[in-house]
Amino acid sequence: MKIVPSAGLVIAALFVLPESPRFLIKKGKIGQARGVLAYVRHLNEGHEYIEGEMGEIQEAIEREESRELLPGQKPSRLGIVVEGKQESGRHQRH
Repeated sequence: MKIVPSAGLVIAALFVLPESPRFLIKKGKIGQARGVLAYVRHLNEGHEYIEGEMGEIQEAIEREESRELLPGQKPSRLGIVVEGKQESGRHQRH
């Protein structure tokens, strides 16, 4: 019974809450991301805190993208593949 009101709340929130600044920056919507941060922090878009946070988010995204080991694969996906291969090797020995 508690799930129904919770699901309704989540669905309603989808229409009310803004998209995350990180998502918007990854999609190239820098102005929108700045606006969301300013709204959430109750500051002007040009405030130094907003600019600093925007820079931190952009740097984090760049670091993540530079860590890609193979085209289209991130380290966590590669780890899953390696672990899966190890598991299949263990099952073949027994």
